[in-house]
Amino acid sequence: MQTVKIHKTFAEYQIEVNEQGKIWIMEIRYSTLWQFYQKLKKLFGIQLTFPSKHIFGNLCPDTLKKRAIGIQQFLQELSSNYKLINSDECSQFLTKQKHYGTHIIDLTEIEEFSLDT
Repeated sequence: MQTVKIHKTFAEYQIEVNEQGKIWIMEIRYSTLWQFYQKLKKLFGIQLTFPSKHIFGNLCPDTLKKRAIGIQQFLQELSSNYKLINSDECSQFLTKQKHYGTHIIDLTEIEEFSLDT
């Protein structure tokens, strides 16, 4: 799940994160993700797909849609790379973002039950 919240001068991407059964929403700006991506690229020398920067038109619907798709692809590639997703850098990034996010449900606390009587 991903939506975009548009402010006057910037947009925030709302991304659903499932971290070991705990689901929360990350609200994050493109620039923050870009910095994280650059750090991973520098530390690990790994090239992942990431949407390009634009000087103008950052808030136009077409740009936002393309970025949302690119961000989703980046996160999918990141989550499928065991070395990256389990790195200290990724853990620290998610921990920091979680403080800004909204916890919506903890699947680890849900107990199974039967509806049979």
